[in-house]
Amino acid sequence: MKTKYDWSVVPSWVNWIAMDSTFEIFGFEDVPIAFDDYSWCSNVFVELDLHTPNCNWKDSLEERPK
Repeated sequence: MKTKYDWSVVPSWVNWIAMDSTFEIFGFEDVPIAFDDYSWCSNVFVELDLHTPNCNWKDSLEERPK
């Protein structure tokens, strides 16, 4: 299965990854919600140094592969 991100370098507690409108990428423990039409919001998150996917930020959300 092709993914948008390299999950092998992501902390094990991160279950979701998404890019915001400024091309910064974040990992989330729980599914985030779109916030103020430019970013994602969730209680537990971390900024990640990953390759930027070739898509709109609103289409960047991906769940960790099972």
